[in-house]
Amino acid sequence: MNRRRYLALCGVAAVGPLAGCSAFDPPGDDPDERARTTVDGPAQFDRVVVGIIGTPSLDGSITVRVSAYNYGSEPGTFTDTLALAEGPGNASKRVRITDVPPGEREHVDLELSVSGAGRYRFRLEEADVYATATVAAERAEPGETLELDGFRMTAEGVTFESGAVYEFREHGRRRQGLLDPSVGNVFAVVRGTVENTTGEERTFDASALSVPGGEGVRADRIGDLRAVTSLRGASLAGATIDAGERLEGWLLADVDPDAVREEGIALSWQSDDVAAPEKQWQFPAPDALAEFAVESFEAPRKATAGDVEFAATVRNDGDAEGTFRGAIDRRADGFGWEVVAVREATLAPGQSATFTGTATWPYVDWTAWRLRPFHEKAETEYEPPSVEFGQRVPAVDGSTLAVSNPRVRDSYVYETTVEETVTVNGTGNVTETETRTRTVRRVQTPTDFGERRFLFVDVEVVAGRGGGRLPQEGQFAALVGGEEFGVDHAHRPVEPEVSFFQAPEEGEWEGETVRGTLVFGVPAGTTRGAVAVRYRESYPKRTVEATWR
Repeated sequence: MNRRRYLALCGVAAVGPLAGCSAFDPPGDDPDERARTTVDGPAQFDRVVVGIIGTPSLDGSITVRVSAYNYGSEPGTFTDTLALAEGPGNASKRVRITDVPPGEREHVDLELSVSGAGRYRFRLEEADVYATATVAAERAEPGETLELDGFRMTAEGVTFESGAVYEFREHGRRRQGLLDPSVGNVFAVVRGTVENTTGEERTFDASALSVPGGEGVRADRIGDLRAVTSLRGASLAGATIDAGERLEGWLLADVDPDAVREEGIALSWQSDDVAAPEKQWQFPAPDALAEFAVESFEAPRKATAGDVEFAATVRNDGDAEGTFRGAIDRRADGFGWEVVAVREATLAPGQSATFTGTATWPYVDWTAWRLRPFHEKAETEYEPPSVEFGQRVPAVDGSTLAVSNPRVRDSYVYETTVEETVTVNGTGNVTETETRTRTVRRVQTPTDFGERRFLFVDVEVVAGRGGGRLPQEGQFAALVGGEEFGVDHAHRPVEPEVSFFQAPEEGEWEGETVRGTLVFGVPAGTTRGAVAVRYRESYPKRTVEATWR
């Protein structure tokens, strides 16, 4: 049999009746039985009975009594096989009752070992009769200690929480997340201590935490339950404990508060997943529970890309004070939910609290919002910002961007390198020459492009998260009279002297500032008041856009 040790967190009703079975009382000398001994010939058996003797215990064995009545006219031997039809294990024994006199009932008692608590149902295979025994769990009150296969555990008490806050790192930054129960449920936090009673380091395996109609909280939901910061102590589930060491902490389970009010909580341990609990702590139903409800959750239906405000109001409808913990999440088309804010407040019965916040969203793509643990939702559609020159707007990957100081010129001076052939030595009819280069200045005028002028603007980018992308010069365009004009960096001006805007595509630039100038060729007659500059970056499922005027 494949055996494994695990903890289960159960509602009281799920445990079932764990009392011992009543003792078996075999039939006596019934005159009606004696009257049936008139069949001539070899021994024949009827009225076969299987019963349990005494009260089975968890650490002992089960005594099964098998009796058979011989209604033949000759003595004989009754044989059959007693097998475990239901329950932990696969025990079976051959049954043999020898020399049963005619018209008499004889019996034999068989000892079968107990593999754990639970319901055991035995069957005589040929006679097809059954007997059932229930082995009770070892019980303890809160604060008492039980031995759990190499561990000694004390379950002190249980509290109830609406959620648990944990920390994680994303793009090098420390952030908060929310571990929340199923909708309508709460977390049961069972506090206690576990001591390793063996001579070697061991892991306390609580991976099979469960509740009827619910489930234990697995570490893989957030990577590691040790990341939880809102609960005092450490997670006992999966904890590694040195030999002889004792660890204080908690176990977490997702439970139905209505069932808790009716039945309380039982913390159970069992050594086989088909057995009933072998060890059990019983916690009474709480006198009162906090119960949180949403009064309102608001996010704008339409907004300008950038900073988006949200607000949520939560009320305690329960009959006990409690700490509400919730999160506001955001999702865009083609992407999963991400946490944008975690909030908490301790509320008395009937008290409300309003949480507000601002989340930056530089994209013009639709988003959905939700409030956990209630999963209330809202949606927002966006339009690109149109701002004055010099104003800063959000850009991709947490960067911010400003375009400023627009100026229009008819020409500019640039430098270029030319080659010249010069005479270095001449004697008689022999002339020696060589090619030399020199830098000259030239004027770039609109006539080189047709009837045009030049628009100069300054760009400043403050880099966002490390490893993120930065705006590139090709993502900018000048807008004049409904037409778009791209960057014209054929020559670098020296009069006026400028440095072109050239940002690295990506890298560890968090917090650094990149500055430079962009030059556009624009139509003749363009004035400063008639120009705008647009930044747009698109990639799958997301677009960032802003315009300066």
